[in-house]
Amino acid sequence: REITQRFPHGTRFFIDNSNSVPWTLHYFFHPDPKSYQLSVSFASMGWAVGAAVGAAMGARGTPMVCFTGDGCMLMNGSEITVAVQERVPVIFVVLNDCEYGMIRMT
Repeated sequence: REITQRFPHGTRFFIDNSNSVPWTLHYFFHPDPKSYQLSVSFASMGWAVGAAVGAAMGARGTPMVCFTGDGCMLMNGSEITVAVQERVPVIFVVLNDCEYGMIRMT
């Protein structure tokens, strides 16, 4: 809950696939479910990084936060480059287990 209290009302949260999902489901609570995006249909690793950057470009001034794993983050160098070049503020919370943890568990 402390994480959500640190961001202003209207912040959008993007929760990546992998171990980010159970972590955020357990620790992350927000009273407005429309404020966070979670993709479980295809379980594409790394989708939230690009989604957060794209959303930030389309809604400048709205805070964006992306919860992602270290493996998912490694798949998205170009999206982060675009965010830096375009000066798009996105906060990345990287959950580091030093491996593709969800894949290892299956």
